[in-house]
Amino acid sequence: MNSKSFIVVIVNNSISELDWIMPIIYSLKNRYDIFVYFKNSDIFESLKNNKTLFLMLMKVAKGYSIEKFYHLFLIKIIRKFFNLLNLKYFINDFFEKKIHGLSRLNGIIKKNVKNTNVKIDYIFSDFGINSGWVNIITKYSKFRPKIIHYPHSPQSYLLKKKFNPKYELYGDALLVGRNEDKFYFSNFINKKKIYASGIPKYDKWWNKEILRYSKFDFNIKNVGKKNLITFAYVSKFETYSDYSHKFTKQLNDIMEVLSSIKNTKVIFKIHPRKNSEKFLSILKKYDKEKWILSKTHLSKLASVSKAVLCHPNSAAGLDGLSQKIPVIQIWPIKDIESSCDTQKKMGFVKSAMNKKDLKKYLLLSIKNPKSRTWINQRINFNKYFPYQNYYTSISKKIISKI
Repeated sequence: MNSKSFIVVIVNNSISELDWIMPIIYSLKNRYDIFVYFKNSDIFESLKNNKTLFLMLMKVAKGYSIEKFYHLFLIKIIRKFFNLLNLKYFINDFFEKKIHGLSRLNGIIKKNVKNTNVKIDYIFSDFGINSGWVNIITKYSKFRPKIIHYPHSPQSYLLKKKFNPKYELYGDALLVGRNEDKFYFSNFINKKKIYASGIPKYDKWWNKEILRYSKFDFNIKNVGKKNLITFAYVSKFETYSDYSHKFTKQLNDIMEVLSSIKNTKVIFKIHPRKNSEKFLSILKKYDKEKWILSKTHLSKLASVSKAVLCHPNSAAGLDGLSQKIPVIQIWPIKDIESSCDTQKKMGFVKSAMNKKDLKKYLLLSIKNPKSRTWINQRINFNKYFPYQNYYTSISKKIISKI
């Protein structure tokens, strides 16, 4: 009979949630059985496309479940009907408990791991979603697992003002990257429940694991001695269709710069949820020897690149710095992306405000990777993340005391 308790990881929205929490899951695999609940099939398919995370998760997970639209279909329809009638109290007291109650979660685990002896000690749930599981379990279960929230992104949150969030977090603890992040997150949860754990994914031991398990989805030998530039590109053509012409111009400008630099090839790291035919149609206008699409883990791509390009307000550049390479931020699209950027304020990125800047910084990254410009980036990274072999241990210690 299995004597280990369970940790349940609820993946609500995207695989970035797993990217943040995976080192902790990995380090707890010998003490706990790991069970993963995916809110829908799209998230699971996205994970399968990220072969590194998929392989590593399947190695440690005792089992997993994917919520389907037809699961408890009749109950969900009736709940929606009562919701339209604004009978929320009745819904919470009956239908919500059937859909998101602890007894159902126990039943899902029993069914998928073929084990009748199920005890859940912890539930991990990202802070960015008002999870029905968390809300109902904390409200109705007297004896329940401890619930740990965490951010899905390593970016810093420096906002220093109070606001009314759309939802509250009802868990027992929230892990954040830095002490300075606590004020922002205190809008969602009592500050006494917020703990600065650092970013586990930047632990050096974990970086070695990522690089070991990651495989290139293209023939790296065919690249030869070309200078590789990894672009963590987020296609926003569909999201902001009225600005399509601006995104088109920006992408053309970037490709013109990259095409003008000899012996250089750009790897477009495709965003798992924000990709488009428009983006691909623009790329196809350029020499295919100058670009390649990849779903390989960003850290792996960065490890063989001369620089990482990223969007404003993107945490992707941090993965570049974790590999000790230059990070260049492209210029913002007015009215869509803010020029007031946290990563820029903290000295993590060099901001290119036009084509001329972009070419200058790309050439600097290729010809002089030891320039003071890039050394300062790494100094700033180490300043804000000084314990890059201990963040997982710090997180585990916090969790054990909750």
